[in-house]
Amino acid sequence: TVLVDTHGISYARGRGDLQWLSAAWSEILQLRQKSRTYRGSTTYWIELEFNDRRKKLKISQAIEGYPALRDILMSVFTAK
Repeated sequence: TVLVDTHGISYARGRGDLQWLSAAWSEILQLRQKSRTYRGSTTYWIELEFNDRRKKLKISQAIEGYPALRDILMSVFTAK
């Protein structure tokens, strides 16, 4: 689960009781859109890297609303 607002991004990790983590836009060092093709099927995801070099957040195309989320994130990071 991913939530985006004017202050930053929040995302849930784990199963069952989710652990929510939040990051301000200024804490995100880099955003990359990636893809991999295997046996004729292409999978897309967005990878966020944080300033403190903690583990990267990978947001898969399988989540609901991926195209809208991708567009929002790309517009935030291309505006800088």
